[in-house]
Amino acid sequence: MSDLKALGARLDALINACPNLVERDGAEYVVPVGARTQRLRIGLDGVHVVFSSVVARGSQLMDARGSRCSEADVLADLWARNARVDTVSFSLDRHGRVVGRIEALLATLDDEELAFYVARLAEECDRFEFVLTGEDRG
Repeated sequence: MSDLKALGARLDALINACPNLVERDGAEYVVPVGARTQRLRIGLDGVHVVFSSVVARGSQLMDARGSRCSEADVLADLWARNARVDTVSFSLDRHGRVVGRIEALLATLDDEELAFYVARLAEECDRFEFVLTGEDRG
């Protein structure tokens, strides 16, 4: 258990030094993306740091005609996005939400890499959120 506490303390120190994070809201971090913002979660899963952000809830997914998208359409969009985007992977979670995610080894994570992952996840999730919903959930 002490190893896990040490990993958590190291992650907290890295997060506190990250220039991209401007505000902490409970377990989430609010990251600026131009004039908009994106909410990220950063946590530990074993020896990995997991960066994630909800892009859109199932009820928010609309097509160009304003009709609700089918799950097949959403999965096709996720497949296409994952083929074009490096670093971030997108999937549907168990609640039907589109989620962006990055995993990194905590043992090798440094300040520069942390800042890169935070910025990259926020940017890609913000872009995809706008494509899927036409909105900025912030």
